[in-house]
Amino acid sequence: MSSKRSIAVFLFVSVSVFFTDQLTKWIFFRPAFEEKLIIANVLEFILHKNSGISFNIPIPRFLTIITTLVVLIGILYLIRINRAMQLRTMIGLALVFGGALGNMLDRIVFDYVRDWLLFFGRSAINLADFCILLGMLFYFIGETLFRNNKEPQTLDRSG
Repeated sequence: MSSKRSIAVFLFVSVSVFFTDQLTKWIFFRPAFEEKLIIANVLEFILHKNSGISFNIPIPRFLTIITTLVVLIGILYLIRINRAMQLRTMIGLALVFGGALGNMLDRIVFDYVRDWLLFFGRSAINLADFCILLGMLFYFIGETLFRNNKEPQTLDRSG
């Protein structure tokens, strides 16, 4: 398949992650939302304003925005130079891109990231965080375990 198809897959996944992340944040941060315990000491819906990065590590906002921009540009560069990458690798990059973009928008608009899911009473996350983690897994699995596979599943089948 053509490089247009690979770009379409990347855009579809990235845009889907971005808008779904923003929708879930809107749902959970509405005034009518009530925090709920789902599984005692394991999972809880909460409202958390994360002004840092993962695990609330305090880092200046401008630095997180610049770092995110560098990551986003890096992902676009990887896709530009290698449109024939494996499907799982492309999807992984798209998941990271959409999630990073969603969290960056929060930082720009609200000065914090809206997290709404608390695990084990310690770490609050959102859909974007989950997609970033899942995307990194897809990317590293695609680049390490399947890199030398004789017949990888790619998006570009012209060659």
